[in-house]
Amino acid sequence: MGAHVRFAKTSRILAELAGGRADRTWRRELIRPDVLVLDDFAMRQLTAAWADDLYELVSERQGRSLIVTSNRAPSDWYPLFPNPSSPSHSWPG
Repeated sequence: MGAHVRFAKTSRILAELAGGRADRTWRRELIRPDVLVLDDFAMRQLTAAWADDLYELVSERQGRSLIVTSNRAPSDWYPLFPNPSSPSHSWPG
């Protein structure tokens, strides 16, 4: 049996997350795949909303694989997050 895999550039995923934030339509498409591949991660500075969206996506994908590709070293990612220690906005219930 094969795995359901979704591969997309991180910028495209961020756009989907922003578009579906209000009604949570992103949940089905981004949580369902067994493997989600985020290509070109950390290519640009993240806004607070994008950082929160990524946090929620990773949290909601409990037990499902996430692969991140990047041309930057992981040590260079930290400064790209506006406030990595706490979410800046609340998600709708």
